[in-house]
Amino acid sequence: MNFDELVKVVLKEVMNQIGDKATYKNSKKAIVFFTGTPIGVEESIIQVKKLKYRGISFRAVLSEASLNILDMNMINDIFGKENIYVDGNHSNNKKLYEEDFELLIGANLSTNSLAKIANGIGDTLPTALISKCILNGTQIIISKDAIDLKMLNINGKVPIPYINMIKRYLEMLESYGIELLNSKDLFDFVINNECVRNILESDDVDNKISINNSIYKSQCTDAQETSFKCKISKKVISREDIVSNSESKNIVIPSNAIITALAKDLIDELGIQIIKR
Repeated sequence: MNFDELVKVVLKEVMNQIGDKATYKNSKKAIVFFTGTPIGVEESIIQVKKLKYRGISFRAVLSEASLNILDMNMINDIFGKENIYVDGNHSNNKKLYEEDFELLIGANLSTNSLAKIANGIGDTLPTALISKCILNGTQIIISKDAIDLKMLNINGKVPIPYINMIKRYLEMLESYGIELLNSKDLFDFVINNECVRNILESDDVDNKISINNSIYKSQCTDAQETSFKCKISKKVISREDIVSNSESKNIVIPSNAIITALAKDLIDELGIQIIKR
């Protein structure tokens, strides 16, 4: 084993240890909830995965209706069975409800849940947690894809009074301090949010990010950042390289670079485009 190979082995072990400590420190800090509409879910899951790769530890809260539209095998893989709470499991849900956390993300929002939140009704686990977060001043960010007014009236047949009701409910949520975003914008908004910086602020996480940036030497110019492009100047592109640049939608690599199998899997998961030059 030459020196470069030895450095890679040691670095990998250090990164694993740092990652374990960071996950431990950041656990029970953030929750993502799912309601009973499929609209926006696929993109929101991609965004949540990217946030997990950046060091945020999530637990998932599922309404009963969401079980009809979610691939539970995929949800289990993303969050782990021990971090998933389904509405109706009263013993575990009570413990979760009594805990404090700093961030609540809605992967989707049905019109039914929208109406309940607007009117302070907390008869499901997701809506009860949202009501608690509103009262506690916790940061709430929700994907609005399923309740977008243009999408709801795409056929032009929805009565105007009904559209006005939805609009009023959306305004009520915003007046409660809830951020309503398109699902594709979740990662960018969350990662630049002050409360998320509080979640990520620990020496271990800072060191992890610092080590990633210095070792892998990902070079992003101002112009490239604007268009979400990054350049990785390496002959072998590893999974760690992709993780450290997961905020980029396009990554430029050398034309003769080799991408490892794990890196390819992550690229597919995150929907990143690889450009060889």
